[in-house]
Amino acid sequence: MTERFEISKKLGEGGNGTVHMVQGDIGVKRTRALKIVRRSTDLENSEIKGLISLNQFDQHFTRFYGWWQQENYLYLLTEYMEGGDLQTHIGDGPKFIPESKAQIIAKKIIESTVIMHSMGIIHRDLKPGNILLANKDGDQLDIRIGDMGISKSIGSIGNARLAGTQGYMAPEVIRRGNGKAISSPGIDKLNYAPDMWSVGCIIFATLTGKSPYPNDTLIPENDDRFPTDILQYNEVSELGIKFIKSLVTVDMTKRLTAKMALEDRWLLLVDSPPGES
Repeated sequence: MTERFEISKKLGEGGNGTVHMVQGDIGVKRTRALKIVRRSTDLENSEIKGLISLNQFDQHFTRFYGWWQQENYLYLLTEYMEGGDLQTHIGDGPKFIPESKAQIIAKKIIESTVIMHSMGIIHRDLKPGNILLANKDGDQLDIRIGDMGISKSIGSIGNARLAGTQGYMAPEVIRRGNGKAISSPGIDKLNYAPDMWSVGCIIFATLTGKSPYPNDTLIPENDDRFPTDILQYNEVSELGIKFIKSLVTVDMTKRLTAKMALEDRWLLLVDSPPGES
């Protein structure tokens, strides 16, 4: 029996397409998320392969239910995350998500990134808008990474186009997009380091409400101008500041890998949320 889905409302829109809430018409009306993108061979291959390969890790990535195509559009049916994205939980004000909760969020993001990188997948657009929460209750931190729209396998990155979101793109990615030469090893085949810069920026934003470098033109040539004062103003611990700086470091060769980050003292202090082992 073929299940049909009716679009309920638009959830979001980005450079790679629109996302809608949909409901099935068989039995219990199941709620899903439907992403609609204009067809592109490169996009189809990257997103579908990424979604399929990560489907076995449904506690870390949004579950993928299938896809179909029609004329010039590709339709991707995925798990609906009723808690929205992390961006909606980052408010405006002098005090943002407390450090103890930010540590849990950071650990879960990095655990998922370890899996992704171990499978040879680079996300290339990690940001608060792609960190999704399963529940509306902000205290239930059931977090998944979503939107593999511009992800690449490490072997196929080649001369891939500039990708990412302002405020979360690593400096080596921006400079490469601007045609500037960079001496860092591996820049011809961008490795996993740009993802880790993005993770650091997400953690910074979780604690302060914004990326350390909201405007890509503000990224300095070295780490001397890292905005430590903003973290201190928000009463982030010295361990937390040191950890974030080890990710948001301009020199990609000195940036922590996902596995190294998971062993950092700041994350080792995290207790698993209730219900997790």
